[in-house]
Amino acid sequence: MKTLDIETREMVLPYTTVDMHQLHRIALGSLIPAYQREALAPENPNSAEGQTMSGSIGFVDYYDGDILVPDRFAKKHSLEGCTAHALIIESIGVEPNYSNNGYGAQLCEMIEKKALEKRLNFVGIQNITHDYLESIARRREYTLFKTDRMLNAVKKLD
Repeated sequence: MKTLDIETREMVLPYTTVDMHQLHRIALGSLIPAYQREALAPENPNSAEGQTMSGSIGFVDYYDGDILVPDRFAKKHSLEGCTAHALIIESIGVEPNYSNNGYGAQLCEMIEKKALEKRLNFVGIQNITHDYLESIARRREYTLFKTDRMLNAVKKLD
């Protein structure tokens, strides 16, 4: 994949996941208020999410935690139990004017590199609700699986 030379900024978000994991964001492009973005726009511009900064091209939100994995994946990678400690992608959004240019895959690759820097061997994606995120996961060779009617993905990093 060609590396796209675009400004990126990393930040800690002022809220957590429902299970209390601290969320982080990588913003791609110049900073804009999150409520101004079109990709996965916050429902309420006055919410905590609406008041954060995002990227004019796109963003990825992620956290460090455990992801459930299918039995076959756990056995293949000699995991104890059915969880893997990973960087977990909460959401990826690319603005419509920039879609289909490799930015979503670039954001995913940034998380994979960050996981390796943290000495983590896995990256996960939980609750895939958009076709483009499923497509990115398939192209980047993630193992897709369902839990409680939700599509998830995990990848073992080399």
